[in-house]
Amino acid sequence: MKRPVFIIIGAVAILILMAVWVYVLFFSSTSSEETNQTETFANLDLGDTSDPNYVPPPTTVNTGSKTITDVSEDMVGLFQLTTLPVIGYQEVQKDASSTAEVYYVEPGSGHVYSINLKSGETKKISRTTIPAASKAAITPNGKYIMFQSGNGLGKEFSIGIFSTSSDTISTGLITDRIVDFTPTTDNTFLYSAIVDGSLVGKHYIPATDKIETLFTLPFREATIAWGNNKQATHYSYPKASYRLEGFVYEISSKGTLTRLPVDGYGLSAIGTGDYVLFSSRDGDFYTSNIHQINNNTSNEASITTLPEKCTGISNNSTYLVCGAAIANYGYSLPDRWYQGLDSFADDLWLVNLDTNSARLLSAINNESGRLVDVVNLKTNNVDHVYFQNKLDQTLWLFISDTTLNE
Repeated sequence: MKRPVFIIIGAVAILILMAVWVYVLFFSSTSSEETNQTETFANLDLGDTSDPNYVPPPTTVNTGSKTITDVSEDMVGLFQLTTLPVIGYQEVQKDASSTAEVYYVEPGSGHVYSINLKSGETKKISRTTIPAASKAAITPNGKYIMFQSGNGLGKEFSIGIFSTSSDTISTGLITDRIVDFTPTTDNTFLYSAIVDGSLVGKHYIPATDKIETLFTLPFREATIAWGNNKQATHYSYPKASYRLEGFVYEISSKGTLTRLPVDGYGLSAIGTGDYVLFSSRDGDFYTSNIHQINNNTSNEASITTLPEKCTGISNNSTYLVCGAAIANYGYSLPDRWYQGLDSFADDLWLVNLDTNSARLLSAINNESGRLVDVVNLKTNNVDHVYFQNKLDQTLWLFISDTTLNE
């Protein structure tokens, strides 16, 4: 047989095989006699591929018997608000008559979404792309946002202003060597930056594009536990490691630094103005203690946790809301937790620092059926507690049936 004939036969065979493959992939289905179900070979679920800006509809998230669309003013309990990671969020109340919303920011793109807490509706409110967005903070009035793009030496920081007429954000760069930043209850931002070998705390007012210096720390490698605004008391300590001894500075609204009688290996802390909750290595274990500033006394706390898992309630300095697990807190914390080698199955607790007691708000893992390692907590000072799961950076909400300071 001649060579051209072989080529023709081979080409026809390939075409037949391709036709069979296409049919099986897209059209064929089989029936299983054992399960009495139809199995479809292909449902690619690509959405509206004709629109390059297609955004898939929000996923209904199962958290026990509750879903994201159950969130409303008369609901209580635990809700998972997102299934995808979040790099920043804020409960936003635009004015006294408006419905509260949650704004959250998507990693990588910097796109911003809102969740209506009455209807559960999710929508994209900013399509402005912030390349390599890795962290964000939003003011409570929903007007301003601060972004971090990238990580390490190449990271950049910018301030954004939400448009009132379109789904865009206008941005401008901040040239300071920023280390950390947070929004305030006054709709401004606090941040720390490296200046001439020191760590400097600053206050940025986006409405006027004004920057104020608040304080200067005598060391660079520090963590700052920020207060709610520039007038609040802030706390600082050297970056924690179980191999290094740490101590706590109280930073007043006038920028004065006072060293507190609080120290220990692996020390981290959070303060409320009247109290400091601190955790540190104690022999073979990692323990938590409460220091009362007025009478200069310290006592072992009713629960053990990492202070990074706690947040204050700005209208009451007696309480903290914390994620904490019933677990063996080994002496090598917090290093192994920072590195992702250890995780915790946290519950949500309301800690009364005055009485040194704790009340269970939510048994998160039992209620959700998920392992949740609580980080980045915030409250609305009434009955909402927001947090993220360190394991996947998803956003969660707990709604209490009483006010948080009761």
